[in-house]
Order: sequence, then structure tokens, then C-alpha cells
Amino acid sequence: MNEEKLKHLEFIQAVIARLNSNSFQLKAVTTTLVTALIALYASTSKLEFLLIGTIPTFIIWCVDAHYLHTEKKYIELYNNASGIEVSNTVISIFSMDISSFNSTKYISTSGFLNYTILWFYMPILAILISSYCINL
Repeated sequence: MNEEKLKHLEFIQAVIARLNSNSFQLKAVTTTLVTALIALYASTSKLEFLLIGTIPTFIIWCVDAHYLHTEKKYIELYNNASGIEVSNTVISIFSMDISSFNSTKYISTSGFLNYTILWFYMPILAILISSYCINL
């Protein structure tokens, strides 16, 4: 494998790592935010704090799904650029263009409903909403 191709794969891998890191940080922010809102509810008994937590949780869930969706496209770019997968898409050297990867397996909802994301955000929303409903 030539030097240019290795450097190209390193660039793609760096983007994938950055997207993965951003996704992890979003989960940390969500955990901190929800914990703080539950603590505020516990100290003030104002149900609004439970309901307020659902809005940023849902928004962060959408952003995290977008990161996963984009990460999958970059993984496909990496696989095609490295020769792991062969497709009709021609990858020029140092190309970071993922627009050609728009098949049905890259639909945004697939990121939104991915089990790694679904099993993180759904229980948080369920806890917030059920706690709100129980304490009405």
C-alpha cells in the first residue's frame, strides 16, 4: 500500500474517531444534565424539572443519531478506500466526500433507532416521563 493511500485512510479514521468521541461526549452531557434536573426535582419537588429534562434529552438523541449516521458513511468510505469493500463508487485519493453513500442503509432513522442509541436514551426518557406521571 502506498504512502498516499495510508495517509488518506488515516484522515478518514480521524474523522470516524472524532464522531465517535462526540457521540460519547453527548451521552456524558445527557447523563449530567438529567442527573442535575432530577436532583433539582428532589430538592424542590417541582415536577417541571422532570418534564424539562425530556426536551434536551430528545434533542441530544437526534444529534447523536446524526453523528452515528455520518460515522457509518465514513466507515463505508474507509472500507471502499482501503479495498475492504468493492462498490461502483470511485474514491479519489484524499477524498472525504461521503455524499455518494446515500443508499437506504444510511437513512437517518436507522441511526435514531440503532440499539446502542435507543437503549441509552429511551430509558432516560421513560424514567423522566414515568416519574412525572407518577408524581402528578
